[in-house]
Amino acid sequence: MRILLDTHVFVWMLADPGRIRADALEKLEDSSHALWVSSVSSYEIANKVRLRKWRLIHGDARNDKTSCRSPV
Repeated sequence: MRILLDTHVFVWMLADPGRIRADALEKLEDSSHALWVSSVSSYEIANKVRLRKWRLIHGDARNDKTSCRSPV
């Protein structure tokens, strides 16, 4: 199965998989599934940082409401 990831799910998978429901995470971690990320996700991440909804601090992305570590 091919799965197109939402931007938040993409970031959460990399940074904080505990934010994803267990049943969904199980499907995402199944190596028989191909995971896809839209090129628009890079724009959305950059835009959230620009608008200060996520701040990049030493490689961490932090949402003003919740903390979310990210390698972006």
